[in-house]
Amino acid sequence: MSKYSPQFKLKVVKDYLKSGGQRRLAHLYEINTSDIRKWTLSYQSNGLSSLKKRVYQHYTPEFKKSVIQYVKAH
Repeated sequence: MSKYSPQFKLKVVKDYLKSGGQRRLAHLYEINTSDIRKWTLSYQSNGLSSLKKRVYQHYTPEFKKSVIQYVKAH
């Protein structure tokens, strides 16, 4: 689970883009300046979807085994 919600990240990014000052915002929101920088760069390059939680696919052991067998055969 993500420590910060996508809404919070977007608020911080928009505040940063509007007024700047990573240190001030980091102190205000009690977060690291590196988080602000990372979220801002991600938002600028990939948009809002980059701030959302990622959903990872889970595969069963049987499926993984079948993929390995397929790769070995082909």
